Amino acid sequence: MLKVTVKVDVKIDVARILAVWAAIILIVVT
Repeated sequence: MLKVTVKVDVKIDVARILAVWAAIILIVVT
């Protein structure tokens, strides 16, 4: 159970990081 929750947390963290980078890139490009 713990391993599954950790994987889910990691996926969420990665999604957040990608979203932040996407926002930064959009701001810089525009």
